[in-house]
Amino acid sequence: MKRIAALALVFCFVFLFAAEAYAAKPTITKQPESATTTKQYTVSFSIEAKGTVGSYSWFFVNPETGKKISGKKLAKKIKGVKVTGTNRPTITLSHVPESMHGWLVYCVVAGSGYKIDSEYATLLVYGMDPPETSAVEELAITKQPKSAGLNDEGKVSFSFKYTGLAEKITWAFINPKNGEKVIGKKITNRFKDLKVSGVNKNKLTLSNVPEKMIGWKVYAHIKGKGIEINTDTVLILSAEEVAAAKAEAEAKAAEKKAKAEAKEAEKKAKAEKKAKAEAATPEPETATPAPEKNTAAEADGENASDEVTGTVPNKTITVSCSASVLRKLDNAGKATDDAPASSLKFLNVGSFIVSSEEPIKSWTINGVRYEPDKPVTEFRMMNVNANLVLTLNYDHASATSSEVDRSHMCKVSCSGCSFTYLADGLRSVTEGEVPAGAKIKVFADTSDLAAKGYSINGGEMINPGLSSFQFTVTDDVTITCTP
Repeated sequence: MKRIAALALVFCFVFLFAAEAYAAKPTITKQPESATTTKQYTVSFSIEAKGTVGSYSWFFVNPETGKKISGKKLAKKIKGVKVTGTNRPTITLSHVPESMHGWLVYCVVAGSGYKIDSEYATLLVYGMDPPETSAVEELAITKQPKSAGLNDEGKVSFSFKYTGLAEKITWAFINPKNGEKVIGKKITNRFKDLKVSGVNKNKLTLSNVPEKMIGWKVYAHIKGKGIEINTDTVLILSAEEVAAAKAEAEAKAAEKKAKAEAKEAEKKAKAEKKAKAEAATPEPETATPAPEKNTAAEADGENASDEVTGTVPNKTITVSCSASVLRKLDNAGKATDDAPASSLKFLNVGSFIVSSEEPIKSWTINGVRYEPDKPVTEFRMMNVNANLVLTLNYDHASATSSEVDRSHMCKVSCSGCSFTYLADGLRSVTEGEVPAGAKIKVFADTSDLAAKGYSINGGEMINPGLSSFQFTVTDDVTITCTP
């Protein structure tokens, strides 16, 4: 019986202690309020809390920059200002400068292992107009980062814009192979010689980026007062992918411009046609007695009428090319089913497409040379209204399609390494199929593996010390990279 009573007593003590500990959690009962300095430029802010309060910590935030300064450091950071009560429920500032007009103030109440932030109050300076916004803007991303590729120096940058106050910004990286996430500067532990700057800012810059990082995902985590948000996840792209995206954007812009020009030309043609029709319409005549029949007069009258009402003759437009690669485009901008030709004819105006199996490096139109950023296999000419002579210059060095046999697909397997074949969208994979004759790029998983070299189908090691090498696939192949 005594043992039961003792256990009950212990239980009661434990229950009472837990209840007391829970009740000791600090709670803010009165939030700090916005205040204006006196004529002597003095101002105070107060907070009330219940429970066990171990400390009060005051903070001041510049709303223009988002920079936060603790009450203890305020006097050192802001010239002339004096501060008392930095760790008390009431903090007082004197000699407040006009530059602090509109600043935000809040307090962190700590106790029993808890930290509670108060709401913001606004510091107003006597005699100054109220700030445009005294309340804090909600933390939000206004411009997301975009996928970017390496420049010639092996650098790449990502940035975003936001509103509100960000207490902490952290960039993170995700391995596309296994979903592993690496936070901030820890990424430098994964890649030798990689340099990182801005991991805690809204602009991140990577230098000496290895090819192994192409395809990695990047995003930023932003922490504010009572809110945490992430930016969109973007990619580290290769130079080839950047060039392809740029070419696609330029093609869309050119197509949009061509459509606008075609619309404007059509509008202009209609206006000219209307003006000519109005000019050819004779003025109404008053009724007169019918003249006596006179054959010569009638003949003269017919000739005069022909001169007044004559129409503009149609014009034949001829387009000739140095190769049979021309096809007409219909009104919807689609190529007709006609066989490719070296010469086309249009009545007054026409559009056509140049399509070639071999990459075209540049071309000349009536002696004027045009060269795209990279070789293309097709381009369009819209609303041509004059004779053209077109000469094509092929990029034979890029014409590798004839060397690739897509009727014979080869299986590629990698161990301790991965390969990339951008033509089929394969990037950093360990298994896949590519056409015979395809040139793939092989990457070792680590520098230690690369030191020993690579084995092709179990043969002797080749390319020791190379982190990557190019290989032409002719049949099924297994590439091994082992220490």
